[in-house]
Amino acid sequence: MLSQLEGHENEVKGIAFSPSGRYLATSGRDKTVWVWEGEAEGEFECISVLPKHTGDVKSVSWVGSGEDDEYVVSCGYDDQVMLWAERMDDWVHVEAVATEGTAWECAVEPRRAGASSAAGGAPGEGMGAGAGGGDVSPLACA
Repeated sequence: MLSQLEGHENEVKGIAFSPSGRYLATSGRDKTVWVWEGEAEGEFECISVLPKHTGDVKSVSWVGSGEDDEYVVSCGYDDQVMLWAERMDDWVHVEAVATEGTAWECAVEPRRAGASSAAGGAPGEGMGAGAGGGDVSPLACA
């Protein structure tokens, strides 16, 4: 089924489905990330607009293995990689990591069972350059 999503004020630069297939994230030249929830018959409803970026958002990606642990990662022209999470039915900014120049694409590598983390804690807690937090380990930028 093909759906048309309406909302971004300028062109969309990134799009990604969540691991569970429940959500879709989009990013664009309007400096926002939109989170959409899938509905019946292939339709999507915008459930959150995340406006914290100060430049075009070039890429979005997801980390998580199911509905309870899905996170959005976004990056772009503002030299920031941002981590977003769902908290009590609202999407919130969790962490930002500065980059040296534009981050064209971003991804988070899920930790393997038994892997240790320098920061520990929940995803995003204490996450910095080269350090992972909880189920999320090094933030990769290209």
